[in-house]
Amino acid sequence: MSYTDKEDWTSDRQKEIDLEIENNTLRTEIELKGGTFGKSDSIDPILENEFLKNVRAFEEAGNESEIPVHSLFPSDYRFPSVDYLSAKEIKDKLQYITMIFGQNNIQLDYSEDLPDRILYKHITEQVIPHETICYQTIPGFICHLDGCGGDCESCFQREYCSTAKELDEEEEGGNEVY
Repeated sequence: MSYTDKEDWTSDRQKEIDLEIENNTLRTEIELKGGTFGKSDSIDPILENEFLKNVRAFEEAGNESEIPVHSLFPSDYRFPSVDYLSAKEIKDKLQYITMIFGQNNIQLDYSEDLPDRILYKHITEQVIPHETICYQTIPGFICHLDGCGGDCESCFQREYCSTAKELDEEEEGGNEVY
């Protein structure tokens, strides 16, 4: 063996100490920005390290510059009105939109039962022309678009949403006398 071989001369104990120092540094960075943590001695330090890195990445994501969603698409790409498209054309357009979003770490999380026609209309009339996103450079960071504004009463996907259905059932169940 020669000295040019790439070997890790760091002892296992030193690696544990380095990981502990890194975790303390990450925790301190996050706490200085207003984050709080409950410390548990039962957390695997490697898992804690990954968690802390993800929290820091999420916090830093807000510092990224925002870009208009429409800028993700070629300038000559057209989004015809849903009224002029067949079911197959809508499906094809949604596949293309989903591909472009996926390439830019954007995931669509709309109601599973939402018809393609309604989804396409919402994305092309509300999201693409009006929304901005943080352009992420952080590995593993995903922007989720679900169309949920929290106002179930006026939501365009209410009749297809499991959360709205659960709320309706709770309201109906709340009127029962025991």
